[in-house]
Amino acid sequence: MKRFFSVRYIILLIAGLAIIYYFHITRKRFADGNAELKIELADLKSEWIALRVQEGESAYAKEKLIEVNKRIESLNDEAAEIRQSVSTEQLAVESLEKRKKALFFEYREQVRRQAKGLRFDKMTTPQGKRYENIEITEVRPDGISFRFGSDGSASARGVGLHEIPKEWIDYFMYTDAEVAEARAKAK
Repeated sequence: MKRFFSVRYIILLIAGLAIIYYFHITRKRFADGNAELKIELADLKSEWIALRVQEGESAYAKEKLIEVNKRIESLNDEAAEIRQSVSTEQLAVESLEKRKKALFFEYREQVRRQAKGLRFDKMTTPQGKRYENIEITEVRPDGISFRFGSDGSASARGVGLHEIPKEWIDYFMYTDAEVAEARAKAK
């Protein structure tokens, strides 16, 4: 019996050890699984936080984008008003330029009409021809007519715009375009 008891005891001891080993292995697996789950949970938590931050940044970016779009619309409205204002001012400037040009031509005609009877001691054309004791008889768009002479007997003469000296071109307000056209025709 003693032997039987010792075989039983050994079998129970072996069975007990097997059960303890089984629980130890199972506990270790649970502990390892628990650690893995904790790591996975930590990873998921950090991903969740990152997504929340990204969502917050997205929401902030959307807010800023909405603000920028509103500002752009406001600036577009201002730009349209400025374009309208500039257009109005351009029309006003064009009107003033037309008025200035009309006044220039009106004044020029008055100067040219009043030139009749003006006397000059001498005049030399750009071509070198000299005239003395000149009296203007007419200032035309294409030149000047005058009488000249030193002995009292005046000869009538007309010169084209291309023959008038620079001082007279300025005095009688011929434009550069008129002078250029007259010189081109004279060639």
